[in-house]
Amino acid sequence: MPPSLWSELLESVTLAASAPPVPIIIDTDLAMGVPGSDVGDGYALALALADPDIQVRAITCVHGNADVDSVVLLSKEILDRLRHRHVPVYRGASTPLCASVRHREAFPTLAEQFGHHTADAGPAAARIAELVAAHPGEITIVAIGPLTNVATALDIDPDLPALVREIVIVGGQASTTDGDPPELNFSTDPAAAAAVLGSGAPIRVLGHDVTARGRLRRDEAAVMSIGGNSFERYAGRHTMAWIDHLGTLAEGTRRGATCALHDPVAVAVLTRPHLVDWEPAHVTATVAYPLNGDVDASPNALLARALDVPGYLAHLFEAIEGLDAKD
Repeated sequence: MPPSLWSELLESVTLAASAPPVPIIIDTDLAMGVPGSDVGDGYALALALADPDIQVRAITCVHGNADVDSVVLLSKEILDRLRHRHVPVYRGASTPLCASVRHREAFPTLAEQFGHHTADAGPAAARIAELVAAHPGEITIVAIGPLTNVATALDIDPDLPALVREIVIVGGQASTTDGDPPELNFSTDPAAAAAVLGSGAPIRVLGHDVTARGRLRRDEAAVMSIGGNSFERYAGRHTMAWIDHLGTLAEGTRRGATCALHDPVAVAVLTRPHLVDWEPAHVTATVAYPLNGDVDASPNALLARALDVPGYLAHLFEAIEGLDAKD
């Protein structure tokens, strides 16, 4: 994308909230319900369904936080709880493009608990390509898992970068400190991340150095788990378990009894662009370079540089409190 077009994209991001509704595909490795797994994707899906200015056209499932079959079951379960059974859920990649990267094993207990759910017909990558081609310039892909499905969709339809409205990605991190683990979405399938970032599509990237600033405390999750609607109770219970798991790791020791809510930021910025500051950058599967004149590279994305944490958390939990969820 020529530099002038990045300026236009940055301007369009600031005006995004003036042109709802936003039709989206959520590409996710949702694992809210899998022991020892991040819960952020579940909150992201709930926020997308709660925001009246967003239309969720499809959910595409990918390996990552959990095996892809568990992702399908849990996505279907949350849709059921939130009275959105009509949203199609497509099964996607079960392994990375680079097969040497470790992938998750299945969780039999989830199949026993939620096995009445089944994926809708068709492979996820093909459905992404078809939906984008059928609605040129309209569909935003919200990619909050490894980018295997999106990279495969690009391979299916090389015109997708010109047809998609934008791709909003949670992945990577522009800055790190000693001891930080690799960011999961990019490191799980770096070949897919490289393919998407090099595609020429309009892209926004939210690195974990920014999204990690929005955090939920364990006592807040405990309050959710005993009150509110059924999604809040479900999410609160699994969030407590995730925070307890983090407490056994180095990250939990540093952060205390909290967890980051990375993925919902990608949904929040669709209708509330003022929550994040952006700048053109050159983002790779391993690092992001803000273009401050020191790097000999062309921009390939808008990179998040700051997050209005109070505004983000207020928006997220106000939306979730208003959900129409089954008891």
